[in-house]
Amino acid sequence: MRKFKVFASYLLSATFLLGVTSCDNDTDFEGDNTPANAPYVVCLGITSNSATSYYVVPVSDFMNGTISASGNQGIEQNGYRSFQIGNNSIFSIGGLGLTDANIITKGADGKLQQKSSFVFEQSLSGIEQADSENMVAVDIPTSPTGGNQFKMYLLNINSGAITKKVTKPVNELSTSDWPRLTGMTVSDNKIYITYYLTDETQKPSVTRYIDKAYVAVYSYPELEYITTMEDERAAIAGSWNAYNGIFQTESGDMYTFSNTSIANGFTENSTKKAAFLHIPKGTTQFDDYYFDVETAAGGLKPVHLQYLGNGKFFAQVSTLQSEEMTRWADKELKACIIDVKEKTVKDIPQIPVHDGDGGQRMSGVIENGYFYIPLATDGALYFYKVDINNATAERGAKVASNFVSGTFKMN
Repeated sequence: MRKFKVFASYLLSATFLLGVTSCDNDTDFEGDNTPANAPYVVCLGITSNSATSYYVVPVSDFMNGTISASGNQGIEQNGYRSFQIGNNSIFSIGGLGLTDANIITKGADGKLQQKSSFVFEQSLSGIEQADSENMVAVDIPTSPTGGNQFKMYLLNINSGAITKKVTKPVNELSTSDWPRLTGMTVSDNKIYITYYLTDETQKPSVTRYIDKAYVAVYSYPELEYITTMEDERAAIAGSWNAYNGIFQTESGDMYTFSNTSIANGFTENSTKKAAFLHIPKGTTQFDDYYFDVETAAGGLKPVHLQYLGNGKFFAQVSTLQSEEMTRWADKELKACIIDVKEKTVKDIPQIPVHDGDGGQRMSGVIENGYFYIPLATDGALYFYKVDINNATAERGAKVASNFVSGTFKMN
């Protein structure tokens, strides 16, 4: 079995969920028994003897039985991984020193296959589908020791080929402190990137200028810098590794989300309330929309969220007050539906208060008015079927994994 040992102390806190479920199976999974034409895929993180391996596993049902990689199901991915989908291709992105990316698709027999691989110069900071043919990717060095330039790429979804690479100066994003990407979307021929700034001369690094939201705008597909948007009504948009800074709606309009609590890894809590701001499609400035979601949630801060459609988000909201939080403490979360049109927050009572997955990008499947999401509750990992309109939920299949890094639907 290929394994990945976690050495960085900050990652230990970001992957604290690894102890939720006992997974001691050391079988090598080569995908020999992968079922054909399963409609869903989950990306499982399985830890044994302080090492983690990832498996991309086909799933037929989120609500019954146990989901696992046992029985030689799934495709193994080595090293630290994050996952994103473009059309019907899953991109398995290496991180924390790994610079490769693998494309996983369905073959003619309906089974998962690793179609192609490619290598970047550095670990990717973010990747997002730009249109029906291309993904856009960004790599920003983790600190100034990695150089004063970053790269932007266009990738062909079908072939996996890098069709364009542009080198950019980091000072397009900041001339003082170091930028860390928190989200990205492509709308109306523009790329919108949310980020925050850190002082890398201090170790551990210190979050800087937290009481302002930043969005850099680039042209698509030219990848030329246009402007940087700033707004002092809200704090930094998004947080490290959670990819929760900006979300695009069906119309092409966008919402930024600002949290900035030390539970998300920042070195201090912002004086600003957790809030949503709005960017109309095609523009390079915020409009006057402002939603104080912290007050609407009873004085609590949302931590992780995913856009569901029609102005609604599924969110994990910390039940701790700011003074009770500790850095990277992704715990004691409740589940809610946030409606940014109506400016409301509704609890989902059927989902118990639970711990998060350490800050990875939230990834669930939206289908027929329901949202399917894996959550760690009652000492194990389960899928939940969430009724989006009624803010209710039902517990489904158990997951034989320590955490889930991605959940996708593949046609």
